[in-house]
Amino acid sequence: EADLVGLELAARGAFKPMTSVSLWQKMAAAQKGRGLEFLSTHPSGPTRIRELEANVPKVQGLYEAARRG
Repeated sequence: EADLVGLELAARGAFKPMTSVSLWQKMAAAQKGRGLEFLSTHPSGPTRIRELEANVPKVQGLYEAARRG
C-alpha cells in the first residue's frame, strides 16, 4: 500500500513512474537473494517489482498531467 501511495506522489511530482521498477530491480540485484519475505514487514524484491509494474498504468495519467502542468 505504501508503495502505491509513493508511486502516486512521485507521479504527481512529475517523476517517471516506471523508474520505481528499475530502482527495485537494482535493490534486488544488490541484495542478491538475502532476506526472507515472510520474516519481513515488506514484500520481497520480486513481489514488490511485480506490484509496482501492475500499478504504474494507474498513475501514468497523473505523471503525464504533471509534466504538462
